[in-house]
Amino acid sequence: MRRELSGEEKKSLLDKYYHQHQAKVEKRVEEALEDNSIAVIVDCHSFPSEPFPYEKLSKYKRPDICIGADFSHHTPEWLRNLTRQHFSKLGYSVLFNDPFEGCYIPTNFYKKDKGVFGVMIELNRKLYIDEATGKKTKGYSALKTHIQEYYIKLKECVDKIKVKSEEREYSYYNLRAKMRQVFGAEILEQRSSVQTQIALMVDAQIKLQNGDPDSITLDQLEGIRKVITDEVDGLVFF
Repeated sequence: MRRELSGEEKKSLLDKYYHQHQAKVEKRVEEALEDNSIAVIVDCHSFPSEPFPYEKLSKYKRPDICIGADFSHHTPEWLRNLTRQHFSKLGYSVLFNDPFEGCYIPTNFYKKDKGVFGVMIELNRKLYIDEATGKKTKGYSALKTHIQEYYIKLKECVDKIKVKSEEREYSYYNLRAKMRQVFGAEILEQRSSVQTQIALMVDAQIKLQNGDPDSITLDQLEGIRKVITDEVDGLVFF
């Protein structure tokens, strides 16, 4: 076991590694939001085939892949389904939030920005290394390929969700980008009525794009747009 670190040592390590890393992630998320009004964070880790001493006892068999998700805010159903289906179809056993749970969302965006999505992928080490020696096994190359294929699928899905201003007149994402420019991210917290309308609008926009038979009409979408622009003084919708 490692010795107990002093307070100064802990602070030094946090400043040198964690805080710098966190600042870089926040910057990349901010850039993605400015460019596309949507950001997806995938944090990937590994776990041993046998539980750590500190882990809670699980009633489930340790999976090949654990998907960490924030069901209430940042890991929507489309992202959960995409991730689960991709690995399940390849023959991996998959569990949500077991043995580890949640996903990484920077504090500045946590429960504040609906355009920031996240999912955690935890890989059982038995899939790709000899846990006693640390040497790669034959499964390493296959798993690497499967991870790369997942990222390709994820990008394709995100590209369908993103809506560019020159492609659609009524765009939730364009609206959000403009709101961020005019009011800052705080608008999503301070104006609850606007936030509610935005949530309705993004659902409607995605359903329209996907040809969902339950989607609302363009006239109804226009009605939501009008409510938002009426409530947010000075907002230019484009």
